[in-house]
Amino acid sequence: MVRCLAIDPGLTGAIVVVGLGAGRVPTLLAAARMPVRPGAAKRRRVDVSQLLRTVRDLGAADGGVGMAILEMPSAMPRQGVSSSFGFGWTCGACEAAILSLGVPVELVAPVVWKRAMRCPADKGGARARASEMFPSSVDAWSMAKDDGLAEAALLGLYGLTIGWRLPLSRVEVEVEVEVEREGGLF
Repeated sequence: MVRCLAIDPGLTGAIVVVGLGAGRVPTLLAAARMPVRPGAAKRRRVDVSQLLRTVRDLGAADGGVGMAILEMPSAMPRQGVSSSFGFGWTCGACEAAILSLGVPVELVAPVVWKRAMRCPADKGGARARASEMFPSSVDAWSMAKDDGLAEAALLGLYGLTIGWRLPLSRVEVEVEVEVEREGGLF
């Protein structure tokens, strides 16, 4: 079974592993909400050490994952500087956690994967579309607050069906170029 780890970043996001088995039937194999350190609403942050443990645990289960996909961060209109910084910091922590697995990671803009997966922009629509694509996992996103799980599952399915054919991540391309400039590894 081909597996992909996907992360919908942000405080209400999620980390999932999806797979395509025989007959290319999508399956939600594992899921976890984004680990958040407790605190006042404006002081909440992702718990990076727990994020790293969760990504490693989910990524290594059942033989590991072949790739990972992360929603690419971008500034939102009317979003403050502090919240933009916090979101960017979270996305960087997510990418670092994925890179620790040693698997290719792709960054994809929300508009790209949502269009390809025919996922509506609203959170309820994302839960409905995930229920269509993962009928055996409907209970995973039955509540409104579970939209991050639904979006992460759809993002992972995008990675498996469309994104799998994407080129290597920027990091790997940069490393390969650097190795060539240095005359090889040895």
